Amino acid sequence: MNRNWLIILLFIGLLQAQDKPLVFATLTTRTGQTYTDVKVTRFDATEVRFIHSGGAAVVLLGELPRDIQDLFGYDPRKSVNTAGQRHEQRTKAIIEMEKDKLALETLRKKQKQESDEIRAHEKRGVRLRIQVRVVEDGACLC
Repeated sequence: MNRNWLIILLFIGLLQAQDKPLVFATLTTRTGQTYTDVKVTRFDATEVRFIHSGGAAVVLLGELPRDIQDLFGYDPRKSVNTAGQRHEQRTKAIIEMEKDKLALETLRKKQKQESDEIRAHEKRGVRLRIQVRVVEDGACLC
């Protein structure tokens, strides 16, 4: 393994072991977006999450300068695989949400239909006559 990679991994490991966030005075993306007083809260193979003077942000590692990418151990090939997996997971979640919405809509329609039927019976004034007869041992027959 390359000596520089070992140093980077050791550095990252020390930061995580100390539970101290990685801090940057400023962080500028390749598109020119600049963040100040940056404190990294989490990162993975594709993105870095941080808080800054203006709030919080999530930036793709591919949008950061190469030296920062190296600091986080960014590998574009892994990033593509991870991004593809996330896309699949999100797609599956969206499909499940749509199925749940459809099931809920179907249930609401059924409840409305049953409610309408009950109201229709109430409007007609349908009355039931219940006759109770006592049978042996205190039981009753209706």
